[in-house]
Amino acid sequence: MVRIKCFAIIKELIGKEELDIDLADLDSPTLDSLWTHLETTYPKLTGKRQYLRFAKNMSFVSLESEIADGDEIGVIPPVAGG
Repeated sequence: MVRIKCFAIIKELIGKEELDIDLADLDSPTLDSLWTHLETTYPKLTGKRQYLRFAKNMSFVSLESEIADGDEIGVIPPVAGG
């Protein structure tokens, strides 16, 4: 199981701050497969991938990164400030 932490607009789109996903529900143990699963489960996320950054265990990673039981995944939308 991996824990997904959602921030800002992603949290609003799915209505949750955290999700737990069983790796058995994924086609492969990668972040890309996890995101595809989330888009299927939460269609409002479709098309947002290109604008997001992903972190695994508090370090930024690419979508090709492998994930394992116990990992914490952060889904981080763009941040603007002034």
